[in-house]
Amino acid sequence: MYIMVNKRSEDDGCLREAARPRVVAHPAFWQTLAHVLDTTHGFRSAVLRPWFRFRPLTLALAALAVPAIAAATDADDWLWDEPPPAPGLAGPRLAPERTPPVDRSAAAWSAQAGFLAERLAASGLELGARVYLRIFKASRELELHLHDGERWRLVRTYPVCDVSGTLGPKRFEGDLQAPEGFYDVVAERLHPGSDFHLAFNLGFPNAFDAAWDRTGSNIMIHGGCASRGCFAMTDYYMEQLYVVVEAALRAGQDAVPVHVFPFRMTPDNLRARAGSRWIEFWRSLRPAYEHFEQFGEIPDVLADDGRYVVRSRDPDPVAGSDTGTLSAP
Repeated sequence: MYIMVNKRSEDDGCLREAARPRVVAHPAFWQTLAHVLDTTHGFRSAVLRPWFRFRPLTLALAALAVPAIAAATDADDWLWDEPPPAPGLAGPRLAPERTPPVDRSAAAWSAQAGFLAERLAASGLELGARVYLRIFKASRELELHLHDGERWRLVRTYPVCDVSGTLGPKRFEGDLQAPEGFYDVVAERLHPGSDFHLAFNLGFPNAFDAAWDRTGSNIMIHGGCASRGCFAMTDYYMEQLYVVVEAALRAGQDAVPVHVFPFRMTPDNLRARAGSRWIEFWRSLRPAYEHFEQFGEIPDVLADDGRYVVRSRDPDPVAGSDTGTLSAP
């Protein structure tokens, strides 16, 4: 457990690092503090506000409190359904450690394309096939689906090395929260020059987020194993994802859909979290999840009047729960 000084950009995304200093504590400290601030508004106003007038003292006390807070968080397991994967399981880095940005995509192709093509060919797939990604925050999983010309097939489930924040949507710039919802990656959002090896931008905020005045930028899937509102995959796994996504876009796929869920949207999981302030929002994500599970097709998701609407096989669209009951973004 530790507190360290780091640097980041004015945005909470992971496109690059800049010169503004920031104090970063063990993730358990910030997760617990965010939970307290989010649920005890009166306490925050009456008691916590004076502490922020004396930040050096506050930070010193925070350093002493981190071990106890982290221990309580680990015991309650209030965020993750299972422990994160050990970074060492991600395998060795195959590309040079700091390849110049202009060559980094080419280095990834050199390191991974042959391996991927061989593995995919053994399953009747190929580089350039259409791609669909699903992320589940609670279990830290990223699913890679490829289309074989007839149906979508799950190729691999990758462990997400790090994702910051708690379960729930991203609401504002700087909250260090990873988003939940429906996004896509187009060619212009590929970032071979990322400070996190390779990356692609999810396009947050989408139309739904904008309708709720949610702000944020540079929300990525990227390499490395540190997150400030993004999904960190390790450099090795990110090379594979980058090559597969770039190949699909080169082959003519207009956009790669990326659907981010807090957890697998089963009735049991929703019932277990029925007391959350975000339950209505999560219920609005469920039709898209169930559409893919039932039909094996990527749902056509639209944002309409502050809610998600899924166009189904039926003549009438399937609408998610009315998000008007959500707390203010």
